[in-house]
Order: sequence, then C-alpha cells, then structure tokens
Amino acid sequence: MRGHLLFISVLAMLALLPSASAETLQLAEDAPVWKRAGAALLLYGHVGAGAIGLASGALAILSPKGRPVHRAAGKVFLISMAVCYVIAAVVAPFLTQDRLVNTIAALMALNLLATGWLAVGRPAAAFGWPVWASLCASLGCAGAAGYAIAAGLNVTVSGADGLRFVLVSGALAALGDAHVILSGSMTGKARILRHLWRMCMSLFIAAGSFFFGQAQVLPQAIIDTPLQYVPALLPLVAIPIWAGLVFFRRRRTAPA
Repeated sequence: MRGHLLFISVLAMLALLPSASAETLQLAEDAPVWKRAGAALLLYGHVGAGAIGLASGALAILSPKGRPVHRAAGKVFLISMAVCYVIAAVVAPFLTQDRLVNTIAALMALNLLATGWLAVGRPAAAFGWPVWASLCASLGCAGAAGYAIAAGLNVTVSGADGLRFVLVSGALAALGDAHVILSGSMTGKARILRHLWRMCMSLFIAAGSFFFGQAQVLPQAIIDTPLQYVPALLPLVAIPIWAGLVFFRRRRTAPA
C-alpha cells in the first residue's frame, strides 16, 4: 500500500514540472543551445530529485522506524535530496530574487540531511570532524540569516520566513553539535533523536520551499487548503510525535 502511495506521489509531483520550469531559470531567446540544455538539466534535475525526495521522505516518516520500508525510503530520500540541495546551492546565487535566502537554506538543508544520516549511519564513536564541520556550517548559515534579518534585506514574504527558519534551525543544530563535541560521543536515544529531527527539518525546508515558496505552480484548487498545508507541515509535526514514541518504547521495553 505504501509503495503505491509513493508511486502516486512521485507522479503527482512530476506532473508539476512543466509549470515549475516556466517560473525559473529563464534564459534569453538568443541564448546558446548549450546554455539552454544546461539550464534544463539543472531545472529538471532539481525539481525531479526534489519530487522524489518529498515522496520518499513522507514515506520514511509514515513507515515503522528501522523496518525495510523505512530504510529503503530513507536511502532514496538521502540521495534524491542531496542532488536537489546541491543543485539549489549552486544555482541560487544566480537567481534574480532571494539569492541569499535560497543559498543558505539549501546549505542548511544539506547540512541537516548529511548529519542526520551520519547519526545512525556510522559507529557512535566515529563522529570526529563531521561534527565540527556541521557546527561551522550551522553557525555560518544562522549567522548569515541573522545578518540579513538585522540588515533588513529586501526579500519576498516567503524569503523572510525562510531567513527566520534558517536562523532557528541553524542555532538548534549548532547547539546539538556543541553538545556532541563537549560530551565526546553519542549513543542510544540521543543518536536516534538527532537522526529524526535533522532529517525531518531537512525535509521541511524542501516541503516548505515547494508548497509555500512555489505556491504559484500548485493548482488553484488546493491553495490555502489542507492539501497545501498538511504535506508542508508533516515533517515538523512528525518530530515531537516520533520523539515521544522513542522515549515511550524505550521505557516500555526496559527491564524491571
């Protein structure tokens, strides 16, 4: 059943590709063919990978943790969103609006994605330099967002919301990294919670960017309805729910 839902979700997301392409990466009519081909490759690679990532991320959230379905969906989410974020980070500095917002949001999302995966993808004692790199990235993104807010950077409404979210998520990620560095290791529930909240926050950046930041490509019938808000907010809602389940299950299965 979940496999069918994933397939349908991917098809629905990919159906929006033509309208998305009309809004971004536009080139002059006399642009060389190779530039047009490159722009099309980047655009469809970004939106296509993002569509697959949104669908697989939703499946990973809704499936039982640690089960084959969750692991498979998580791997698809990791690869597809890494492609999506890398393209976004490369292209964002050349956009006509919200360049800083899109750049730091892509870098923050990529940082959360990588460190969320590393939290359960490698031995507990083998964190080392990735945590320091994450701390630097988190502080850098949060600092850039804070500076832009303080300087009154001229951005769109969605861009302003994006700056505030990057500031908050970057600060939280930096605090988590600092805790790992000071404690020297991470085991048990702490690893699972680090994995859960970072992957969900990374997914929310992508979902919010699409359902809110690119609302113009959505069918008019779903704008300002639960069909727009529920998929976008699902990753945020999932964080406290799954965190509570982690603690509840640990306590329930603990020996008397």
